[in-house]
Amino acid sequence: MALDQLILKFNMAKQESRNNSKEQRDDREQLEKLVELKRTSKKTKGGNRFNFTALMVVGDQNGNVGIGIGKAKDVVAAIKKGVRQARKQMFEVPRVGEANTIPHDIRVKHKGAEILLKPAPAGTGVKAGGAVRVVAEAAGLNNIVGKIIGSDKKKSNIQATVIELKKIKRSGQRKVELRNKKSKTSKSAKQKTESKATKGTKKTSKSKKK
Repeated sequence: MALDQLILKFNMAKQESRNNSKEQRDDREQLEKLVELKRTSKKTKGGNRFNFTALMVVGDQNGNVGIGIGKAKDVVAAIKKGVRQARKQMFEVPRVGEANTIPHDIRVKHKGAEILLKPAPAGTGVKAGGAVRVVAEAAGLNNIVGKIIGSDKKKSNIQATVIELKKIKRSGQRKVELRNKKSKTSKSAKQKTESKATKGTKKTSKSKKK
């Protein structure tokens, strides 16, 4: 019985060490960046109570990125919560070519923020400031041009950038969508010309009858 308990404890410790090593390996591979740290205070009978809010960006610099907001009574706990939430919300960003850039231009408005992103050739680098640069570097977008048009708030700018990157379609999907749009416009144009032609023939037939 004692031998079985020792074996069970040994297996549990072995599994725990494996999990810890896996977490450490994931931490080394992923890039974690603190974008903004805010402190809020609340007056109570016992004195002021402080809370911290950490805005985190986590990415593997290989096309996956996520953002998270952590709230806690101390800074370390807030950062940990933000990192945990960002890892849960990670998504894949489509990248094309050797330049590791986005497939097409995109512009998004979110609350007071407005972000414009454009693809760039190799050697351009990340020409973007503030929150856009942090997200682009974490996602592994090596060449991109970004511009913040609206608000300067970091939270709204990061959220707008993430919404923008999620809306990016892959180059194949983009081509199919453009082809479908062209076919629809050509069909509607043909229908309009046909309806005009039929109306003209009806008018001419009426005039002949008179």
